[in-house]
Amino acid sequence: MNQYGYVRVGGIRWQVKPNRRVTVAVAVCLVFVVGVFVVDPGTTPEPVSFEDTVQIGMSDAGMREAEFEGYEVPSAQVFYSQYSFVVGYTGLESFARNVGERRYERVWGVPTKAYVTDFSGTQPSPVGAGFVETSTDPEWTDASDARYVVGAGPVVAFSSEEDARLYADEYGGKVRGYTGVLETEFEEPDIEKAADEVIAGRSRTADEKVRKTHRLLSRNVSVVVGEEHETVQSAVDAAPPNSSVRVPEGVYREHVVVDKPVTLVGEGDARIVGYGNGTVVTVESDGVAVSSVSISGVGNATRGEPMRGGGWDETIQEAYGRSDAAVLFNETERALVHEVTVDTSTTGVLFSEVDDGVVAGTTVNGTEEWVNGFMGVLAIRSPVVVQNSTFNEGRDGVYSHASDGLVVRRNVMRDGRFGVHLMYTSETLIRRNEASGGAIAGIVIMTRPTSNYIVGNEVRDSRNGLSTVGSRSYFADNVLVNNTNGLRMGARASVFTRNVMLGNRYGASASTVLPSNEVTRNDFVRNEVQVTSAEGAMRVWGGNDDGNYWSNAPPGANVFRPTDRVDSSVTSTDGMVTFRRSTAYSLLHGLDTVVPGMRSGGVVDEDPLGKPAVYDRNTTEDTE
Repeated sequence: MNQYGYVRVGGIRWQVKPNRRVTVAVAVCLVFVVGVFVVDPGTTPEPVSFEDTVQIGMSDAGMREAEFEGYEVPSAQVFYSQYSFVVGYTGLESFARNVGERRYERVWGVPTKAYVTDFSGTQPSPVGAGFVETSTDPEWTDASDARYVVGAGPVVAFSSEEDARLYADEYGGKVRGYTGVLETEFEEPDIEKAADEVIAGRSRTADEKVRKTHRLLSRNVSVVVGEEHETVQSAVDAAPPNSSVRVPEGVYREHVVVDKPVTLVGEGDARIVGYGNGTVVTVESDGVAVSSVSISGVGNATRGEPMRGGGWDETIQEAYGRSDAAVLFNETERALVHEVTVDTSTTGVLFSEVDDGVVAGTTVNGTEEWVNGFMGVLAIRSPVVVQNSTFNEGRDGVYSHASDGLVVRRNVMRDGRFGVHLMYTSETLIRRNEASGGAIAGIVIMTRPTSNYIVGNEVRDSRNGLSTVGSRSYFADNVLVNNTNGLRMGARASVFTRNVMLGNRYGASASTVLPSNEVTRNDFVRNEVQVTSAEGAMRVWGGNDDGNYWSNAPPGANVFRPTDRVDSSVTSTDGMVTFRRSTAYSLLHGLDTVVPGMRSGGVVDEDPLGKPAVYDRNTTEDTE
């Protein structure tokens, strides 16, 4: 067998046979290459525009609200020795927690310079939600020289100690120096350790909403359509509050407005058919349920009238939150759609400013071509629960805007654009849904939200299985099979664990330029390309004997580089096993696990697993 291989160092292709002299030569080259990455200690970088930093911390919705209201968000920007981008922290609490984080140091190197927003001379006052109102824009000041006020709302930095003390006297809190603020414990639980508790808590909240709304189904029937009142509308008008209106089998061609707390309950094949323009059932009261009917004849408008004074997101609400729908709940509480079948070219159920809304056991059939349709459930500032329902075709199964606390569980989404689509929505639980045939993605998260828990979902036969952005989120136990791209890892400072990527063209894409995720115990099984990565620093996965399973890793590998041409083909190309075992190759790559400057990109798994963490051939359908 040919014992020679090739390595490329400094743009030169070297033919290597594992012997001492070549090893020494490569080592000398490596010393030279390492030197390229050392930062000159005599240089002091100046602050950059915050928009030019790679940011972590506050959600995009929070930042947009601050901009709209004219508020400031106390921020920091940090230069690292081995990372080419400047890291921006929105919220000094986030800065204090993370600037010395050991796992980031392994990837970015050590902090070499940090600046914080300077509120001296700005007449600052805290206004809640992490915002500060000022009379003028703050400048930047050296973080190590600043004084910080802790305990008076968001942490605020001052270049003047006198200004810091005046602020603390007026709003409370204590003044601390740089070391003091870094040593302050700002409450933020470990994402993975807190996962079970968070999931249980969000599930309990959803369960309570379901119980509260399902009580509406037990109301006594006061009016039956067709007995004394020929239309559903006249029956609703005649019904006393807190009673039910029974809708017997038949076709009712009308639009209905419900302005009192009643329950519409169908019997047999009861159909409410609109005139093809506008919303069919409009709800304007708290405590309304629509159950066991079919609804069709929905209008085709997907945009509403322009809003005035609607806040930072008025154009979004105009574009998405004013469509025609089968059922519309507008600024109500205790809203339920239960076992309803909808045929629509626009939206099935639209919630706008609804706190306790539930969709359960419902089927929404959209348009065959997603570009001609709209949303199955559309939640605008409505932390609703969508469960045990089916969404066929149309644009998106569930679309949410600014609906923090949304729960979507145990649903089926087929052949739309997206199964679940989160926009400006944080603190969700997306659990145990099945999506397939997504033209763009099964589950997609956009606009940098925080604390989303995406757990136990299955996505097949879509362009993208699960596409993520945002931060401090949890992606676990998802099964992504036969997609073009299985997992798009655009989220930052998040946990990816126990996911299965099986038979995709690309198993995962580490697409964020800020390597800051914990990636452990995932199974990469027979994807054409196991993983790709964006440019930038090396992504270091695994560690502490807690890596990932790679079906193409050589048996007994202590370290595996799935983006490396040698490692990725070692089990499929003759001679690669021998070359991978060479001393020169080991030396060339050994430093990328200990020296950040040697990590020019790609992914390295420091503790690859010898067997799958969760994948079971008998329980996960094979793709061959």
